[in-house]
Amino acid sequence: MKQEKFEQFQKSIDDTLLEEAQTPKKKHHYAAWAVAACLCVALVGVFTWQSRLPAATGEQNVEIPNPIEDVTADELDVTPPAGAEDVNYTTIGGTLKQMMFTLNGVSYTYRSAAAEEPTDLSGIYDAEQDVKDWDENGLQLTQCDGPSGSWIGWFDGTTQHCLSDQQPSEEILPLAQELMAQ
Repeated sequence: MKQEKFEQFQKSIDDTLLEEAQTPKKKHHYAAWAVAACLCVALVGVFTWQSRLPAATGEQNVEIPNPIEDVTADELDVTPPAGAEDVNYTTIGGTLKQMMFTLNGVSYTYRSAAAEEPTDLSGIYDAEQDVKDWDENGLQLTQCDGPSGSWIGWFDGTTQHCLSDQQPSEEILPLAQELMAQ
């Protein structure tokens, strides 16, 4: 009986079902692709992390030296005006001489440097500036007012000088003239 039932079941099975059962199924390799993607992400992370580490050559992080150095009054060729307080003498990059001082509660910056032609030493770089140029007593003068401050510059043929502060340039012109006379 068992044999009869088996033959009956076998005859009732469609040929297409038998062929389908005998054909091997394609395996999906999703797991392999997922592992490969994870490895790629891990490698990128390691290389990024390593690039942020200091070099293995023993080099240390190098800081840029400060170009401003304190100097003595003897090293600058200018004397502060009478009554000046909190006078500070420095050089910037070894070539630009700078004297910062307070007079009557107002802070001023005087700068000078060797130059072949008139140039702006003020350090005030406003996009909008009111500039006036003129010659007086063999000097080329520049008066400049801007939103960040004002300055008076004078060029004597070999040295550019500049006096700057936060008030209008007309108010610092007498002090600049005093420094020009030195």
